[in-house]
Amino acid sequence: VFDAAELFSAVSAFKVLDEEGIGTSDIVFSVSEGNRTITLSAKTKYANNSVVPHKRKFPLLNRQGFPDFSGLENLTTTFTLKAAYLTDGIDRAAYALSGDKNNLLFTGFLVNVDPDKLGVVATNGICLAEYSIPIQCTETPLRVVVPGALAGRISKCFEDDEEVEVCVSTRHFFVRTSRLLIGGPLIREEFPNYSEVIAPPVSRVS
Repeated sequence: VFDAAELFSAVSAFKVLDEEGIGTSDIVFSVSEGNRTITLSAKTKYANNSVVPHKRKFPLLNRQGFPDFSGLENLTTTFTLKAAYLTDGIDRAAYALSGDKNNLLFTGFLVNVDPDKLGVVATNGICLAEYSIPIQCTETPLRVVVPGALAGRISKCFEDDEEVEVCVSTRHFFVRTSRLLIGGPLIREEFPNYSEVIAPPVSRVS
């Protein structure tokens, strides 16, 4: 783990190689666990044919607090679906999400999967949003609370028509394709039984 801002600053200072080979060569990264450093090495060629080597070292950061993806080894539920089914639910229910970090449960989305329906629910204790769509994606019922920040990132990073795999362990929630994995810890609190306060829809006969 290292500071992305420092690395970006170093890399962005290099000039990309042009057709005549003027610019910076491939950048080589080497990690020294013993010295707790990562070294960036490259060479820049200028129009006068002079070549200048570059070397920058960055300290490796403490891994404490870095996301734990070991949950992928102990999955309880896995299913696939089009990304749009999940991201639409997140986007439509987001307005009812709470921003109060003192009530962590209400800052998350309830993802509720039945054998024939996918649901996404959010509430801040005053407003309630429930999105559901008929879809057969798993035979294993699922009811987990996904942090709002994690769900928001998921809704922005996948294309609507992409097939994504949803992977859930007892502690983690992941969404992945062959090109991208996004995941993080679940909110491990019991979501309120919101259906008790919702009147059934009124049937109207014309």
